[in-house]
Amino acid sequence: MAAFSWPLSRQTVLDLNGNAVAGAQLRFFLAGTTTPLIAYADDALSVPLPASPDFIASDAYGRWPRVYLPYRNYKEEVRSAAGVLLWNDDGIANPAPASSGGGGTVPDSERFKTGDPKWSFEPGQISGFVRLNALTIGNAASGATERANADTEALYIWLWSRLDNIVCPVAGGRGVSGAVDYAAGKTLGLPDWRGRAPFGLDTMGNSTANRLAGATFDQGNGATPGAYGGRAYNTLVQANLPAVAPTGTVSGSLNNITAVVGAGSISITPGGAGTTAAQGLFSASLPVTFSSPLTFTGNPLGSSAAFNTMPGFGLVTWHLKL
Repeated sequence: MAAFSWPLSRQTVLDLNGNAVAGAQLRFFLAGTTTPLIAYADDALSVPLPASPDFIASDAYGRWPRVYLPYRNYKEEVRSAAGVLLWNDDGIANPAPASSGGGGTVPDSERFKTGDPKWSFEPGQISGFVRLNALTIGNAASGATERANADTEALYIWLWSRLDNIVCPVAGGRGVSGAVDYAAGKTLGLPDWRGRAPFGLDTMGNSTANRLAGATFDQGNGATPGAYGGRAYNTLVQANLPAVAPTGTVSGSLNNITAVVGAGSISITPGGAGTTAAQGLFSASLPVTFSSPLTFTGNPLGSSAAFNTMPGFGLVTWHLKL
């Protein structure tokens, strides 16, 4: 079986006085969060519940329908038809059953939780996952380009609540919640990790490490989940050059002086009103100070071409669990 049969299925829910509660409101969440957990009417997890976008209602006799949940720890909340809280139980363990016989393993689609990343050499889609390729997800009627299916709801809400609209844009703009936008058929853009590598946040629950202080960000900053930036190529400017004091000799008459520094040459011509040129040849070590304005003409070195800053790398496809 690919799913867990909720133990209160087909049972009658009672209020605090022991009376059956018609129309009782049942909601599921991922354990320890406010992220909704989608329940299903079949063990193949192909028919999502509820018909209402917010809760599963009990019938006129207070009985729940048959409910199936994916294998992950969860929280259940039950309220009366009037919204009075009856119970809210968190941290309910629901691990996938151990494999038996034949050395089988639990599929990734059951072992990973919503929002968990995984890399693979498979360039196409993997069952239970979508790719971080800047395409979109949404419900079956949304027209989403990466996946348009009811099984995207949990990830849609998970991303909507964690990453901003620049990283995960919602078609037509964001509404009051991820659940409302999903039900309205709006698509949500997946993070764009094409040609990008993951780095740790510069804070990660601690003080700033300042390891990303000089990084170039196109969006966000070192403390923003989903922020991105960096450059594959850089061009040096003069301020990036090493601080080197030139050495060499200057020789010639004051009217026609050539300074030789390494392989380059600089022509120096004295100028300015009232300049009197001294006669004869001289030689001196740099730096040389002249009392009149001078014009320097030098041969440029280098071409200012950008250089590659990429480290060694290997290419994979990044996937995210639905």
